[in-house]
Amino acid sequence: MNLDDPFSTAPQKTRADGFSDVTQAGKFTQDHIDAARYLNDSGSQKAALRATLYTLAALTLFTLWLGVDLAYVYFSLTVFVVAGNFPIFFCLFKPKLRNPSPPFALLPPNDCDAQELPFYSILVPVLDEPGMMQQIATSLAHINYPYQRLEILILLETRDQATMASAMNINWGAHIHLVAVPSGKPNTKARACNYGLSIARGEFVVIFDAEDKPHSDQLRTAAAIFATRDASLVCLQAPLQIHLAHNKWLQNQFALEYKILFSLALQVLSNLNMVMPLGGSSNHFHTESLRKVGGWDAFNLTEDAELSMRLAKNGFRTQMLSPPTIENAPHSLSVWFNQRTRWLTGHIQTWCIHMRHPRDTLNLIGWRNFLAFNAIILGRLFSGLLHASYLIYLLVALPDLVGSQATFTIYLATPIPIILFSVGIIYSPATTWPHKIWLSLTQPFYWALTSLALLNACWRILTSRLDWLKTSHRPY
Repeated sequence: MNLDDPFSTAPQKTRADGFSDVTQAGKFTQDHIDAARYLNDSGSQKAALRATLYTLAALTLFTLWLGVDLAYVYFSLTVFVVAGNFPIFFCLFKPKLRNPSPPFALLPPNDCDAQELPFYSILVPVLDEPGMMQQIATSLAHINYPYQRLEILILLETRDQATMASAMNINWGAHIHLVAVPSGKPNTKARACNYGLSIARGEFVVIFDAEDKPHSDQLRTAAAIFATRDASLVCLQAPLQIHLAHNKWLQNQFALEYKILFSLALQVLSNLNMVMPLGGSSNHFHTESLRKVGGWDAFNLTEDAELSMRLAKNGFRTQMLSPPTIENAPHSLSVWFNQRTRWLTGHIQTWCIHMRHPRDTLNLIGWRNFLAFNAIILGRLFSGLLHASYLIYLLVALPDLVGSQATFTIYLATPIPIILFSVGIIYSPATTWPHKIWLSLTQPFYWALTSLALLNACWRILTSRLDWLKTSHRPY
């Protein structure tokens, strides 16, 4: 690979150990570094610690508040649920908001001149995944994009000798390069991605995780959308779909959650041109715009959600695209719990960072995005506690719900759970109606589990344990 010619197909200089020598290809300017300095130097970890104390105090007050009239508590909880799921309720009044846009019609023909397509970089951060390397190679081989306009950087941590050894045994294509990320702190996916971003030569860059199986035409569709974009559109999010290897309750609930999130909630936000939290994978970026905002926050455990807000603050837009990426569901409760703990920790960090100066945030993104950001992030944080409270309330107040003691407040709030139940049935991954109904009815129990993960996230922040809780994967 000739670093002076970004469209060269010649291989990079390869070291004796088989890894590509790309450490001198950095493209971050001082302006790019300054753009992200407030994230790492001011310490998002310290901000998260302080804000978590406030969060715990608020939760304590909320718990004490449960001693008030249960009917009003039930109604108030319903208001919180509606706020956190507002994209779903928007669809009741404007169903077209859930329609994917733009369609596959923008896909460029397979026989178009390769030189007409932009040069693309794919970053695949990998850690402790020696058993996944063959699947990564197979998935990447199915991408329908001219190899002469494509580079793929497999980002491997220097300390991860097992995965590096496994990668050396794979017969990679000439456009795929093994990159050893130098040791350093923090040990996060975001830091590895920033290293990959500093050497990426593509006009556009996309992130795929180790278990991802992207649609073969995803890059071509993204390139077609970017070709018609205005300067503000710098990011495209592909929907993530869950591959269900086993028909287990937890994995089915996880698949249902992803289906509602990517096929409904994020699609509505995209069509409304509102800030939308990115998924951790299949984010397509205009490379230079990503560098201008400083890349990813290496200290944030949900660097994707934080980045979406920083893009919005810089006047950039994110949009959904249609071709999906297939992912695995967590294969055990412990894996799911660690993953959820990491997500909730990162959401706390993200909220703390961008609400540190709320007036500045409001002025930069406007009131619509400001309200949406708070509703979505806080809705995710408190969803488990809200569902758990719903279940407790139903056990205590069930006689009133079916008897003459039910108040107008209860009747007013009752349609909301029915709507959410209906959405659960519509988007359920189950193939039979009894199974669909069962999964939808038990959604509150799934979300109640997240309250335990939230408590664990708060405890880890209070004890300054903000290390990366790695999600292990298995081949399909």
